Amino acid sequence: MDWLTAHDIGKKGGEARTPAKQKAARRNGAKGGRPRKSTLAEHILRRKLTRDQHQVIAEAFHRLTRTERDAFRKFYGLPPGEMRKKAMEPYFDPMTTDGIRANKPNIRMRHILKKFRLMAHYRLAGGK
Repeated sequence: MDWLTAHDIGKKGGEARTPAKQKAARRNGAKGGRPRKSTLAEHILRRKLTRDQHQVIAEAFHRLTRTERDAFRKFYGLPPGEMRKKAMEPYFDPMTTDGIRANKPNIRMRHILKKFRLMAHYRLAGGK
């Protein structure tokens, strides 16, 4: 089977409008579409991470200032954190697949993301 034939067969299958395909598409759409495959940390750093590396990323997050962490949490729509020393500590779980957004960050958020990426890359390289 040459490429054009396989391409044409795939295209024809994708164009099918059977009741079963419509039902499956509606069922997936009701769930919010396809589930995300990358975690929030992988999305921000633009690379795959192991479980141990995710822990290092969480440590890098806590090196941001409190206001930067709060801005980070608000930008990604993460849930509020826990009460520590009479102030809310922003929650960050780098393993979550929630919170990934397509909106363009403003100049302040771009600065925070660059700082976070720089710290995360440094920590992943073995820096303290």
